[in-house]
Amino acid sequence: MDALLKESNGSLTDNEVTAIIARAKTLNIFRKLDSQRSARIIGFLHEAKQLPVSETRRALDLSTAKLNAIDFLSVKFSNTSMFRTDFREAITNKADFASVDLSDSTFISADIQGASFIGSNLNNVDFSEANLYKVDLTNAKITEKQLQSAISIHEALLPNGTLAHDSNFLNNGQTDCNMSFGDNWVLHKGNITVKTSHIDPNSCYFFLRSYNIGAIISRRVHLTKWDSKSWPHSQIILSANMSIGVSIHLKGTNSINDINIHPRLIIPEIPLWIRWKQDGMRVAGSSEKGNATNQLDEPYNLFIVQDETMIIVERENDRVIQWKIGDTNGQVLAGGHGPGDKLNQLNRPSDVVIDKRTDSFIICSRDSRQVVRWSRHSGTTQGESLINGISCRGLAIDDQEFLYVSDFREHVVKRYQMPDMNGFNVAGGHGEGRDASQLNIPTFIFVDQKQSVYVSDTKNHRVMKWEKDAKEGIVVAGGNGEGNGLSQLSFPNVVVVDTFDTVYVADVVNDRLMRWPKGAKEGTVIVGGKGQGSGPSQLNAPIGFSFDRRGNLYVADNQNHRIQRFSIE
Repeated sequence: MDALLKESNGSLTDNEVTAIIARAKTLNIFRKLDSQRSARIIGFLHEAKQLPVSETRRALDLSTAKLNAIDFLSVKFSNTSMFRTDFREAITNKADFASVDLSDSTFISADIQGASFIGSNLNNVDFSEANLYKVDLTNAKITEKQLQSAISIHEALLPNGTLAHDSNFLNNGQTDCNMSFGDNWVLHKGNITVKTSHIDPNSCYFFLRSYNIGAIISRRVHLTKWDSKSWPHSQIILSANMSIGVSIHLKGTNSINDINIHPRLIIPEIPLWIRWKQDGMRVAGSSEKGNATNQLDEPYNLFIVQDETMIIVERENDRVIQWKIGDTNGQVLAGGHGPGDKLNQLNRPSDVVIDKRTDSFIICSRDSRQVVRWSRHSGTTQGESLINGISCRGLAIDDQEFLYVSDFREHVVKRYQMPDMNGFNVAGGHGEGRDASQLNIPTFIFVDQKQSVYVSDTKNHRVMKWEKDAKEGIVVAGGNGEGNGLSQLSFPNVVVVDTFDTVYVADVVNDRLMRWPKGAKEGTVIVGGKGQGSGPSQLNAPIGFSFDRRGNLYVADNQNHRIQRFSIE
């Protein structure tokens, strides 16, 4: 290299042949050095201002260099050509890659927290298992598929200027990362990778190596020091952050026998960049309405239980039916004996929830003005009345086992403490109207973990949020009069709210489902909205919907008498 510099009068930029030879020699040296020495060379070039481009100096080309496992903390690579560079397992926290050509490079398992990729060319860059926490991707060339391969893109600034709130893994705050996997958890199926949390070094993230294969892990939690008799009003709360594709099942064991605990349905985290295929597939019902077990008649609402089984409320068949994904027939769980108020009957039911405390269904039997309970145990032939004289339309149960019921004739949502069933108002109750303290035909409701109540205020064409103990609600979707604009709704019904406070609502008369991010002035159509019809991309009065644990969307297409599944793209 000394001779080359002498021949070139100390310059490697005047002669293209000389530059090519120098580059080859430099890369040969890189491949022979260990990580620490390679890092020193990069640091020297950085301090000597040889990485940035100037008017008289060409970009330093590090393409195809093997830079794996090097600590590049806070190094500035701006305006450098680095295509096909190997950053596998490198530490590039807060590094500056602004306007860098990184095409065809690899950042597999790299720690890139806080790095800047503003305006960078990231075409075909492999970010598999990389940590992109708080990176800046403004105007960068990158695809959603690349982002999905990373361990985390939480709080990353995306190319379109939005902030990501996704983390592609399961968080367990009590796991010691310094212990082996088997010391804390038992792996029953699949393959799991453990990574240290970027927020708390004593916490770990578990993530799937393959969504196709999946994984099952378990951990024993000992409660031997908890005496429920000494503290009769105390509770044991086990919580986890679950991303798309992850579900949790709790199994408690006492001194007598095993007790299966069925957790309340919780919507998975669904990032705003998630999209659904626009053509749906019928997964329940047939081409015609009817009361046979392979038919539906005006399905009103549904939810999905963990084994991919749909629980469907049918208004005109006066029944609740169970339908497993892939089956051509369902199984009647409650009602099905014609409309009426006998113990074995339902009368135009509109909603159903699971009470995990008693392992039973709680059903809104609308036209008999009752809320009834049916046991989930096999062989159950009749229910029992819980609340009488209420014009119920929607139901919800919160984490504290309070039951919420909307009364559409009294324009109020009430909360009941089970089993005493003493109710009090939590939303509305000030007569029919459109003021912030009023509702007009409240239908379906959703309750979050803070006990905030979201209400489809149907005849006001809006969704209202009432925080716990609030005297008035705030509009979170619609509220701009009836219409089909993106800022409007027309007779909204089922509403679901995810962990990001994003509102999903069935916009019935507009034959569409909409998504309203927190604070948004208008929503976006996620499925439907292509005119009323029975085609695979069309809906006809969609009243209810639900998500499975993978984030796929199931719609109760009421007037088409079918359940349509819209898979994630």
